[in-house]
Amino acid sequence: MLQADELEAFSAITCPPGGWKPAAIRQEVDRLIADSLVPIQRVSLGTSFEGRPIELLSVGTGPRRVLMWSQMHGDEPTHTSVLLNLLALVARGDQPANELLAGLTLGLILPLNPDGAERNTRHNGQGIDVNRDALTFSTPEGRALRHAVETFAPRYGFNLHNQHHRTAIGTPPAPAAVSLLAPPLDPQNTQTPSVEEAARVAACFCNATYERCEGRVSRYDVEYMARAFGEWVQRQGVATILVEAGGWPGGDFLGLEQIHFAALVQTLHTIGTGAIDTVDPQAYHGLARSSEHHLFDLQLSVAGVAQQASDVLTTCDVGIDYPHRRAGWYEFRDGVIRALGDLHVNGGLSEVNAKDCVLLPGRIALVADTQGSAKPTWDQLTATGVTSFLVQVDLSANGFEQRLLDLLSQSPPLNASLVGHWAIPPVGKGAFLEQLHTAVAVGIAAVVGPLPNEELASDCRRLGLPVLNPQLVPLATDPPPASIAAWISQTTEVARELGWTSRGRIGLGTPADFVLAATPPRGPLGDCLRAVYVGGTVVRDEQGPTPHAPGRWITRGEASVAPRFSREHRLMA
Repeated sequence: MLQADELEAFSAITCPPGGWKPAAIRQEVDRLIADSLVPIQRVSLGTSFEGRPIELLSVGTGPRRVLMWSQMHGDEPTHTSVLLNLLALVARGDQPANELLAGLTLGLILPLNPDGAERNTRHNGQGIDVNRDALTFSTPEGRALRHAVETFAPRYGFNLHNQHHRTAIGTPPAPAAVSLLAPPLDPQNTQTPSVEEAARVAACFCNATYERCEGRVSRYDVEYMARAFGEWVQRQGVATILVEAGGWPGGDFLGLEQIHFAALVQTLHTIGTGAIDTVDPQAYHGLARSSEHHLFDLQLSVAGVAQQASDVLTTCDVGIDYPHRRAGWYEFRDGVIRALGDLHVNGGLSEVNAKDCVLLPGRIALVADTQGSAKPTWDQLTATGVTSFLVQVDLSANGFEQRLLDLLSQSPPLNASLVGHWAIPPVGKGAFLEQLHTAVAVGIAAVVGPLPNEELASDCRRLGLPVLNPQLVPLATDPPPASIAAWISQTTEVARELGWTSRGRIGLGTPADFVLAATPPRGPLGDCLRAVYVGGTVVRDEQGPTPHAPGRWITRGEASVAPRFSREHRLMA
């Protein structure tokens, strides 16, 4: 049989950005079947809640029957890539394919939950977790899997999932690339021949991956779950294992697909030849449990964090997560600070040692809308530690509505917000309110004062628009504050003026918009900047601006820009 490094080269089909959708999966399956040199049967198992087909693909005629299913949770796509590559391998009809299929009949369901795959959500179209439906069979997807088990009659089952990519193992903590479980039959974990055989299968998978991922293999951290399908299939006398694809240093999900593909093929080969009967299950039983602590997507070790307008620095690590980052979603943006303090037990998928630097909140500055674009001042802005800028649009100019729309259609390189001002004061309150309502409808977040009278200022506040004091908000051309205390005072005051409760400071749940400055500062603070981050992405380092442009438009009244990512997912297969 092919070796692991050779098998990894066969892992050519990879998850598209945004995850595997049913149409893309069907297109790949249609292509592979059309080109296949061996017979591949397609059997309908029914349809999803929203009417999408669920099929069992069967290939081979060997005596040992193996059933595998992917995307029971629609947002867990790694093993769909694995099964597509497996189908591509056996469809070749060459010596490796024939050697693999010699003792096997393979059954593949991909995806089991097409409605969830379409939405990239865990649940099906009914809002039900299919993997908690093994007692009542309320979902058509659960009934389809039951039908496959009853009619295909497998001896082995592979329940294929993605766990949280920040699940950790070991000391120092590292991402668990693989987590395995031979689901127990009952709360007492009664040992039967099929359960013992499942442990040998899990041990085989462990042996196939352990060195390839530098030991980052763990025992999945759950106990008996009566409602879960792994347990139900196990109770049918099918030797079943749960395989969870986890994370990879730096977030390389392609590497994860390759490792799992090679391991699955090697495990199937061991099953098909009968050598599985001689595998020592201790490799599985001896696995360490996943850590109770999650890794962060990015962890920084700094000399201190400036959180108040004084020279007092908070000594701590900073843990940052990207809420949209997971298998199939290659997004290192919208990062949020999730933890501060001693985080050495956590670690990060990516780590930055900046113990010679202090962390400062990113600055907010005004930019005049005179050049027709927000982008030309990127270099100038980041050089002074600006992470969010306010584009002033003249609301007294003809066609200002279109100008606002044109700006919003662009992708800002840094965080940006539209603010209105009047180069020519409006004549009468009626004109003022007309312009103001139009600007609010289009998307301005504030207005720049001073306004002619308090009545007009009250009208702005009634619409939820802050009125900015131009004396307090720095211009992009202004030099940065000279001291840490002055820097903090300025950023917090500007954020307060704008009503941005989660910006202009460093704290839990705040956007990861910050600056690293050498400490202790030698000379003006602006000359000590080492790096500027927007949403946890470096937009400037010591060589100058980077090619990354992770900015976003900040809307009126915005308090927090990124949803909190549930840690509950770690405990759910």
